[in-house]
Amino acid sequence: MPNCFDSGQVLVESAFLPMAGRDPEGRNSELAQRLRGLREKLGYETKRAFATKLGITENRWDNVENGHPLSRQLADIVLSKIKGLTRSYLFDGDPAGLSIDMARRLGELPGSDAPHRQRPRGRERRA
Repeated sequence: MPNCFDSGQVLVESAFLPMAGRDPEGRNSELAQRLRGLREKLGYETKRAFATKLGITENRWDNVENGHPLSRQLADIVLSKIKGLTRSYLFDGDPAGLSIDMARRLGELPGSDAPHRQRPRGRERRA
């Protein structure tokens, strides 16, 4: 049985998936909105200031806020620079593993709009 080298034909099978493109919803995609909200809730008014904090170019951060995919490499950078975040929050919006402080800052605590009740210190006396 001849192979492709014997016949001069080159058979190409796609072993790779195509590169992910921009989300059709663009800056209105869930991921883009979540990442933009993350930047804003952490107190960075501009993309440039946040990109500087991360040590990346403004254009690179602008891409993800406009619907381009968040790469694992960029997610790793964000996670290393912003403590209390999780990969599952970045990619899926799952707040389960966020630190309490980060969940509070991002408005992800259940009932976070309710007033915070402090526990009484020490033992309460019963009459």
